[in-house]
Amino acid sequence: MDAVEQAFEAAFANHDLPGLVLTAQDRTGKISYSKAIGSYSYEKDARPIELDSTFFLASASKLVTSIAALQSVERGHFTLDEDITRILPEFKEIRILTGFNENSGEPILIPSTKRITLRHLLTHSSGIGYDHGFTPPLVQYRKWQNFPNGFDRPGKISTNYFYPLLFEPGTSYSYGAGLDWAGVMVQRVNGNISLEDYMQKNIWAPLGIKGMTFHLEQQESIRAKVVPASMRSGGLNELGVANDPHGKVVDADHKWFPDPVEEEYGGAGLISSAIDYQKILSSVTANDGKLLQPSTVLEMIKPQLCSESRQAFMDTRNIPCFAQFTAQGQVIGAELDYGLGSCLNLEATPEGRHRGTISWSGLPNTFWWMDFEAGVSGTLFMGLFPMGDIVANDMFNRFQRAIYDILDS
Repeated sequence: MDAVEQAFEAAFANHDLPGLVLTAQDRTGKISYSKAIGSYSYEKDARPIELDSTFFLASASKLVTSIAALQSVERGHFTLDEDITRILPEFKEIRILTGFNENSGEPILIPSTKRITLRHLLTHSSGIGYDHGFTPPLVQYRKWQNFPNGFDRPGKISTNYFYPLLFEPGTSYSYGAGLDWAGVMVQRVNGNISLEDYMQKNIWAPLGIKGMTFHLEQQESIRAKVVPASMRSGGLNELGVANDPHGKVVDADHKWFPDPVEEEYGGAGLISSAIDYQKILSSVTANDGKLLQPSTVLEMIKPQLCSESRQAFMDTRNIPCFAQFTAQGQVIGAELDYGLGSCLNLEATPEGRHRGTISWSGLPNTFWWMDFEAGVSGTLFMGLFPMGDIVANDMFNRFQRAIYDILDS
């Protein structure tokens, strides 16, 4: 592990990676690892990163919201396969975007004949995409609406993430806002409780988590520890991809996330320390019953996509930066599917993962993984935008290899 730590320290010193935190733990107690490397910024007197430093999770929030939704399934509030319109009536008349009129530019919309389920929301097979650079039809639709784009735009989920479907539910894959709507479902079936209050009671308190929130404006102690955003020199292209994937890391000039928030986005809105996030990973990997029943955890790590949806998921590797995003610290080309809320390995991988491992990350390269066969999980958190950074992915791969080497020793 010394060599890996030295490599991360050199990466920070050389402006190849920003300040970061690493964690890992296995269920036997052989591994209980945490390490903070680098500083909050590259300013001369920047304070050092600490283990309880907090990071914008972005899509690493999706795991936590998936757990909340699955808890609601366990409690009988809704099922994985019922029509979500009982709880989300907004989707009763949802239509599908099939193209645009060549002359007028108006969208061509047709009625949807299938119903969306929670299983679809958790696996990005609902037809709900993201109106960002890697989904051109929705970007064009938003331009037609004169609707602002941007990861950090304020507003409600019902405004920012309500637009036509890209396909019939359950027939394809498009990474999108399904987990944000799953979070709304959790709120509505629990007496319209805030997602913050729900998670505090049902996820954070049982594990002693104190450094996780949607609301920095209400949690000054967490806000004071937030690691600022960084990015690679050379800027981004129109798709939001770094123009120079090996450019030096520089401090960014904006936060990339709204603060204060108007609504709690279950798919992208959490801020957390790596050590608190690790508590969730460790609990679920140990299958200790504190958050989810063992049978639910087993369902989480089963392949969920139909053949057409899985092929569409694998085809996302042809989208710039998305290949690295789906790699999740693995060699690109691994056989993948989707579990309930996370990317799922279908086979063992060179860095040591076993079949049934789940993982994901967020926009600022906030990586996590859970290997249930090996009983190990871990994180690599940083504030480097955008997602799918090549250097970050390679270093996460190297960190995982070191953890598996310790397990095998």
